[in-house]
Amino acid sequence: MWDGISKEGLIKTGNSDTEERVTAHLKKLILYIMENEKNQSCIDACEACAKECDACAADCKGKAGYEQCVILCNTCSDECRECAEACKSGGDSAVKAAEKCAAACEACAKECEKHADMASCKKCAEACRKCAEECRKVAA
Repeated sequence: MWDGISKEGLIKTGNSDTEERVTAHLKKLILYIMENEKNQSCIDACEACAKECDACAADCKGKAGYEQCVILCNTCSDECRECAEACKSGGDSAVKAAEKCAAACEACAKECEKHADMASCKKCAEACRKCAEECRKVAA
């Protein structure tokens, strides 16, 4: 035993009801911490992706053949910002926002990969793929 916690993770008080309540509370606390860490990874990825999408849209704006890239980058940037805010709040809104964001990121990455000769498109596609991956973790 270490500081009142056994190897099994139960608090040893001599009172089984208390031990069960404390163990249940600790399990909830651990799940809460794990969800917040997952959400924080998604928030970080969304914020980075929005930044890359903004840069890519600005770089591609007005260039012939890049109209769809600009549209998808702007849409993705908006979805990333919404998802980051929803993840800060948590709950069902985070799951729904993460689903929408992952889809927007995938579409943007696919389009930007067509223009991988441009550095901004390449960086945007990479950020979108990473963001979509983190969003799917939240949505799962």
